[in-house]
Amino acid sequence: MLNGCVTTSTYGATFQPTSQDSDTHFLKIYFGGLPKPYMLDKDFQEGTSSDLYKYASQFMIDNPHYKSYEIQDIEHSRIPSYFKYEVLFKR
Repeated sequence: MLNGCVTTSTYGATFQPTSQDSDTHFLKIYFGGLPKPYMLDKDFQEGTSSDLYKYASQFMIDNPHYKSYEIQDIEHSRIPSYFKYEVLFKR
């Protein structure tokens, strides 16, 4: 019996700078799998948020002038299925 799962992918896993501010970047995390019928969008977001934490932590290691980050905006798309995180990295 399939119980349901969520898979995620970042297709390159690099933060892209926005044109608004050099400290603001975005990352799209795609998800898929066989969700349980009662799974809500927030359940998928929780799964992608853990990936965001992992990639943001690595980004700050690679760019040591950043000390923390704050999620500015979250955009959701159903087809293709992804969450796009806009993140402000703080010095």
